[in-house]
Amino acid sequence: MVRDNPGSMVVMSTHGRWGFARWSEGNVTHEVVRSSEAPVLVIPPHVEV
Repeated sequence: MVRDNPGSMVVMSTHGRWGFARWSEGNVTHEVVRSSEAPVLVIPPHVEV
């Protein structure tokens, strides 16, 4: 877990949904960003790494 590893960060991608789809399915990314004690890097959909 992130809290067990100081200096860690969370990296996650979004689905890129907006409006009703976002509301009806919930928004995991939003909740992680809001509640995480560690920095969170959010990558938009369709980004090649």
